[in-house]
Amino acid sequence: MRKSLLLVCLALMFSTIAVAREVRLRLEYNDQQYRARRGELSTIYLKRDIRRKIEAEGLNINLNRASIDRITMLAKSRKGNASAWLQVGQDSSLEENVPGNPGDFRSTDRRTFHRVHLYNDSEFSRGKWQVKISGNVKVRGIVVLLDIRRPAGPVFRWQGLGSHNARIYKSPVNYDVNKLVSSVKIVGEKGKTKVYAVTVTFDDGSTVRLNSLEGHMKKQSKEQYLEYPRMVRKIKVETKSPSPFKMGRFRIEVLTATGGYDSF
Repeated sequence: MRKSLLLVCLALMFSTIAVAREVRLRLEYNDQQYRARRGELSTIYLKRDIRRKIEAEGLNINLNRASIDRITMLAKSRKGNASAWLQVGQDSSLEENVPGNPGDFRSTDRRTFHRVHLYNDSEFSRGKWQVKISGNVKVRGIVVLLDIRRPAGPVFRWQGLGSHNARIYKSPVNYDVNKLVSSVKIVGEKGKTKVYAVTVTFDDGSTVRLNSLEGHMKKQSKEQYLEYPRMVRKIKVETKSPSPFKMGRFRIEVLTATGGYDSF
């Protein structure tokens, strides 16, 4: 009983709370130089570069579910007076200085580069993701921190429990389930079948009879939802084939929580 209530509460809780995971991506720019004319800006097209990395490496990341949290840019400027900021949609982050000096600008030494942290201050992440640069800057790499939203709640999918032939005399078939179930379906596959009773036993030992699944069946399906998703221990189906010449065949399916989430 406690286990059943716990799982139901978890299902209800997850149905209202979105779950996210953090993903950290490193984009390599190999000391690429960005130098715009006076009064103009250089642009790093961040979302485009992230998509290219995902495709090239076959990463399981869905950008349609992603929001950008912040980036860390490893960069340096020629005179120490350059600046950069993160643009997300129509919103821009605070402008941050990109340090540097003329003596170190041509060096490939890791120690001549500086970490520049840029934060997404916008509530949303729709639209373009870009880094705007003012001045003469070299960029070695950018680390992007993404939040990937998971679908809210457990995913319910239909799962077959197996097919059986209806006999010429009334006989029961028992299915072991042991899953969180929200609906039960009986499907006629061939011939004629008379369904006398479909009884569901829950993990606390209580039972319920699914009356709407009873009656004569051909090639059709009947479905009945439970009052709310519950842990089902087993399902008992009592059937009979009305004719020995057209033996019925049926299967049982349950709408059950997979315990996982859609791919990212």
